[in-house]
Amino acid sequence: MERILDKRELSVDPESGPAYTRPRLILCDRQDAITGYEDTYVLLPHYPRATLAILEVARHNLQLEQPELLGVLVRDWLQRVASELAAEAGDDQPATGGQGAAFS
Repeated sequence: MERILDKRELSVDPESGPAYTRPRLILCDRQDAITGYEDTYVLLPHYPRATLAILEVARHNLQLEQPELLGVLVRDWLQRVASELAAEAGDDQPATGGQGAAFS
């Protein structure tokens, strides 16, 4: 594990480019010993429309430990993305979540 952690840096910082101005969902957990949560704070200026959720008791497997919570957060994010795309296309119908959602 130590060998993997020593080589996990990227050659180019993804946040070195222009800000990403579309909806973004960033999930982390206070008890995640692998990635931690405090490092995500520095990402926020690059993602001005991000939703940052710092969760309790999910560690590194939110999809297994809290699937209902993950579903709610992902559905909300998908709805925001769909609403933005509809607005760009000139569709005045608000996007609705639920039908066809990956987590139902």
